[in-house]
Amino acid sequence: MTTVPGWTAPGDPAFGPAIDDSSYEGQTKCSPSPKPGVLAFQAMVLKRFPGTGVGSISRACNVGGTSEHKEGRAWDMSLNATTPAGRATADRIFEWLLKEDKFGNEAAMARRLGIMYFIWNKKIWGTWGGWETYCKMKNGACKDPDDGGILSPHTDHVHFSFTWDGAKQLTTYYNPS
Repeated sequence: MTTVPGWTAPGDPAFGPAIDDSSYEGQTKCSPSPKPGVLAFQAMVLKRFPGTGVGSISRACNVGGTSEHKEGRAWDMSLNATTPAGRATADRIFEWLLKEDKFGNEAAMARRLGIMYFIWNKKIWGTWGGWETYCKMKNGACKDPDDGGILSPHTDHVHFSFTWDGAKQLTTYYNPS
């Protein structure tokens, strides 16, 4: 991984061995106001990477299919996958989120924050199985490898989606005991 100048991982509270279940929880209603856990994560990341873009959290209820954005529990962080600096920033964030903790919990920070999955540069990482191909470029479009549907390649932003506990700051990151 490339070193990012000035990077320091956020401080870790005194965590115990308990870890959160960050299983997938899809959109079930429309409540697009940004939730506190998403805002706290956004502020934490932007403080350490001021050159990245704020991006967006909320999405209107009448736009496209289902999305955690419509519940205020997803964040699209502006970041460019075509630049070395963009890739290095993403690498450092993912390294911090996916690191095993001293108790052997995989992807400990992601799970403690309630992150279910993130998408970046045509790949998706999820608590259900790690990194997978999200889409493949074909005829100028990024296509779902399973059904061929057109998807955003996420080369201009990182998408983070949160569980309800993560969105409401009810996870072990915010409540370590």
